[in-house]
Amino acid sequence: MTDPIKEIAVKRSVEAVFTGGTVRWSANGQKLFSTCTNVVKVIDLVDNSASYTIGDPEDELRITCTAVDKNRNRLLIAYNNQVIREYTIPLDPSTSKPELARTWKTMHLAPILVMEFNEEGNLLATGSADHIVKIWNLTEQQCTHTLKGPAVVSAVLFGKNDKLVVGYIEGQLHLYNIMKGAPKKHVMTWSNHNSHITGLLMVPDSRVVVALSRDQTMSIHETETQETLRVLPLYESIESGTIGHNGNLFTVGEEGIVKEFVIETAKLVRKKRISSGQIDHICYDDVSNRFLAISAEQNLILLDFDNLRVSRQIVGFHDEIYSTCLLGKNESYMAVASNTSEIRLYDTKTLDCQLIHGHTESVLSVVSPSWDTSLLASCSKDNSIIIWKLVTSSEESAATLVPLCAATGHANTVTALAVSNSGRAPFLASVSSDCTIKLWGLGDYGKLKEAKIDTEKDFVEQLPKLSCSSTMVAHGKDVNCIDISESDALIATGGMDKLVKLWQVDTQKMQLGIAGTLSGHRRGVGDVKFAKNSHKLASCSGDMTIKIWNISEKTCLQTISGHTCAVFRVIFIRNDSQVMSADSAGIIKIWTIKTADCESSVDGHTDKIWSLSKNGDESEFVINFLMSDDNPDELNSAIRRLDTRQIEILLQFCVKWNTNTRTSPVAQRVFYEIIHIVPPDELVSMPGAYGYIESLLPYTQRHMDRLDRAKQDVSLFDFVWRQMRSAV
Repeated sequence: MTDPIKEIAVKRSVEAVFTGGTVRWSANGQKLFSTCTNVVKVIDLVDNSASYTIGDPEDELRITCTAVDKNRNRLLIAYNNQVIREYTIPLDPSTSKPELARTWKTMHLAPILVMEFNEEGNLLATGSADHIVKIWNLTEQQCTHTLKGPAVVSAVLFGKNDKLVVGYIEGQLHLYNIMKGAPKKHVMTWSNHNSHITGLLMVPDSRVVVALSRDQTMSIHETETQETLRVLPLYESIESGTIGHNGNLFTVGEEGIVKEFVIETAKLVRKKRISSGQIDHICYDDVSNRFLAISAEQNLILLDFDNLRVSRQIVGFHDEIYSTCLLGKNESYMAVASNTSEIRLYDTKTLDCQLIHGHTESVLSVVSPSWDTSLLASCSKDNSIIIWKLVTSSEESAATLVPLCAATGHANTVTALAVSNSGRAPFLASVSSDCTIKLWGLGDYGKLKEAKIDTEKDFVEQLPKLSCSSTMVAHGKDVNCIDISESDALIATGGMDKLVKLWQVDTQKMQLGIAGTLSGHRRGVGDVKFAKNSHKLASCSGDMTIKIWNISEKTCLQTISGHTCAVFRVIFIRNDSQVMSADSAGIIKIWTIKTADCESSVDGHTDKIWSLSKNGDESEFVINFLMSDDNPDELNSAIRRLDTRQIEILLQFCVKWNTNTRTSPVAQRVFYEIIHIVPPDELVSMPGAYGYIESLLPYTQRHMDRLDRAKQDVSLFDFVWRQMRSAV
């Protein structure tokens, strides 16, 4: 693929799906409704591409809690202005969208923290930080009860025979009789706890309520007789609980362990650690026979009921992403390094994620060698490097990373890694905030076996250690980046001292030597990249420029300007004829080196771009118009091979192309083929289809008017020409 890239578009994005708050199961157990700041993300667990968003991402309001009425397929969302919005949930999102059914102001004086439906779905209880619980009759659309309590409400539960149990953050439990005409609403106070009530659960087929608390106990109460049956120790600060189909209690808390108890005796039946940190929530879905657990790091974890095996993990929120790389056969997995100590391992098809524990501080860089894509190297702020191997288990083909060895020796944060392009004399190079570059030989990597790890001990200390074959002081300040030439003969590094430095590599002795210095940047160097098929090197800097260097003569061939802020990443593409760059404002630009022209500028992100990489064939950046006169049917056949999502992306391009006189014929031809291939009903059911068509109409009319004028001018010219000929 050597055609210059003119445009790029988002193929798929891994976005935040949960930022704290509530997550609810759908009625069929196939979807999750998760709170994501000001919208609800609907996660389809069967078909990830069918996931969608409820709410306006531009809304300044913040969601405080949600509730799902499984009887009527409706979702209620409470916002921080004490307003509740009710949405109808479509049975088939591909044919209809969630609709706002109604909105009402609750008259609470503080944010609503909890909402629960009764079993029939006609009553709703809202509990607020104003110490008040309100009962809403949704059929008659009115508030029937206002119940004042002693503290902030933390849990509510509808019981049998018109009873309501309310838990408060100071440990009190109140029992209310909400029967119409009842002479006394508040009928009982239970004071068995001295800390936050974190959960209220109804024992199936009974009038018994279980209360869970952070005081490491649970209490069991009978709502009809108002008797406290038992108070039992659980020996852990409980954050959440749920009851399984077998009638046992499942709890999670600060230990990161799911525990199963017999309710009557608090006997521990089984337990399993699923997180290294606290688990904030757990709920059970009897349709799919699965648990959903939510970690304090805002990750969603699905567990099978029978063996508590983690069947799936969904990363709710990444924070800053520092590095990414593709690995595995056919680049089927993606490793992500973010502002956490875990590596996130994604399946690129399903976007399922595994959290890989090993480092103790933020992971800054991940790289995989082309000669063995099952290997991965990672480095961290904990001053260490770990070599991993990708393995696929026989159980549902789930993949994970197992540790092979570690490299220690840097005295400060290891900022970046690069691995040799050839496996004949393989090596790893690292740079650090200690201003050094180190070379690590990987000649015996094939002999490395999976290390056995004791989770109670230091992870890195238990791994076999690589030996450093060469160390050089690289820069006068922190070293930011590193790259290795295609022949493995040279290494380039860039630092905060504004310099790019070149290093010779003796692969026989695994030693480094000084090869030169490239100066010219006025700010720290953010990235360096060798061209694959030429003696060129690209560097980018905080001075908002990209420089192209001749590494043989150590001269600057070109300085490319156009970014308005610091440029953090650069890569060569299209057989080294173009470069792609990314800056601190989230802008991605494509440049043609020969002309220094910016071919495309895309708002890729809303903040700093720390990582920029490509897949093996650069297919993410390909646009083929397929409009050759020699193959008139090629475009039609190509569009027929596209799926619905790809056609939607193509429509987005059509809208953009249609705004330009030069590219409007392409847009019109592509749109012509689409409307003749895709059935009308299927076309209008695509998300945003009406918007695309409305955007096409005004420019299409403008192009038609222009063509009409051109036709009139041609006719006039032809008429004048004929008159002149006849006069002669």
